[in-house]
Amino acid sequence: MAKKFALILLCGILSLNISAQHSYEPLLGFWKGSLKIMSGDSLSLVMAVLPDGDSVKVELDSPDQYVTGIAVDFFSFQHDSIVFKVHSMSTTFTGTYDSSTQMIVGTFMQGKFKRKLSLSKIKERPMIYRPQEPHPPYPYREEEVTILHPDTKSPWIQGTLTLPENKAPRALVILISGSGWQDRDETIMGHKPFKVMADFLTRHDYAVFRYDDLPQYFFRQATTKDFADAVSLIIDSLSAQPRFQELPAGLLGHSEGGLVAFMTAACDKRVDFMISMAGMADGMKNTLLYQIEAITGKDSNFTKEDIDASLEISNKIYSAIEKSKTKEKALEKCKRILENYDAKYSDEQKNKIGLSFENRMATLSIIASPWYYYLFHIDTKDFIKKVRCPVYALNGENDLQVDYRTHLEVLRLNLPPNKQTKIVSFPKLNHLFQESETGLPSEYGLIEQTISPDVPESIVKWLIEIGY
Repeated sequence: MAKKFALILLCGILSLNISAQHSYEPLLGFWKGSLKIMSGDSLSLVMAVLPDGDSVKVELDSPDQYVTGIAVDFFSFQHDSIVFKVHSMSTTFTGTYDSSTQMIVGTFMQGKFKRKLSLSKIKERPMIYRPQEPHPPYPYREEEVTILHPDTKSPWIQGTLTLPENKAPRALVILISGSGWQDRDETIMGHKPFKVMADFLTRHDYAVFRYDDLPQYFFRQATTKDFADAVSLIIDSLSAQPRFQELPAGLLGHSEGGLVAFMTAACDKRVDFMISMAGMADGMKNTLLYQIEAITGKDSNFTKEDIDASLEISNKIYSAIEKSKTKEKALEKCKRILENYDAKYSDEQKNKIGLSFENRMATLSIIASPWYYYLFHIDTKDFIKKVRCPVYALNGENDLQVDYRTHLEVLRLNLPPNKQTKIVSFPKLNHLFQESETGLPSEYGLIEQTISPDVPESIVKWLIEIGY
């Protein structure tokens, strides 16, 4: 399935200037092809060869994954032979340019993945329209911030601080992203929700800090507790600056970032307010089972038999993780569960319900992670009950990843009484708080809107109401 293929998502986005070897004139422009991933599934790829002084810069785009501007590290064009390499993706293409057909034909390789790829000249580079994304010049200040690890003194947290121009901010808001490694803008499918949110809040006189998740080498072994520790470190660092010492500080967390915010606010009295956007308040097992049923139930490719099978297998997997005293024992149990179901379904059914060999390996890899095991063994309510600051909890009613009814009810029942706390749901908004039709994740990239304007407007209104 193309959306699960890691072709594009492992890369940086800086362009590289390629030293001129001879005339690149025939290649200047845009070239598009299609990579066959598996039966009935393909992924479009665009190569941009752009003039840059006496040289060229070469970039790759993956329109289907809403990613553009991937740097090509090495590019060669000699005697009609073309080679390009992207080191961060372990990717190489070797091919031949045919001037009579205006085509480039060759072989694309990424690790063990190897496919034929034909590129044809196209007139325009496919564009991804994200009209809400802000661009400079901004009517506020931006500062790059690096926070060092308290022990090693090496760069640990890197982010962007935005501040109102020529006036004191009303408060400081720290943005906390959801599951999986995220950059400071929480970039997904060409959208940059946190960049849009930071822009809106700063234009309304709030200081905002958004940051990249912890370094990849550490992140792979980290748990949600480590993410909460990182937020506390951010508070330590920023509150040590004289300009922030008397300033109210709050947290805004999206999805798992909402849980991180609850965990931090539960034990850190310096948090004056918090905002939970589709924050995870219920347990991990219930949250994931809801996702499976909600998403497959709206996908016409899934039959009732497929949905029932997926729920049955997933329920056994999640129960095994919950009952295991170590992640190693959980992994053993889950391996056996998956093996027991292997012979029961056809290859087509396995692909649909996540039992193909590749999907099984991916599932076991996630189960083996400390992060996954940790989330099955904490009680979210333990943190929620200890939050003393005002909370604004908001969810979209079209959210197929975090059920607004269940999670908001958990908050209603467990947050300590506070007249300033507000809990609300927004009709038609999905997990990213876009105005949506189905709420399916496959719809996120198709929607040009990054976030409904009603959401940041309601957040600012609430902050002013509670005195910040």
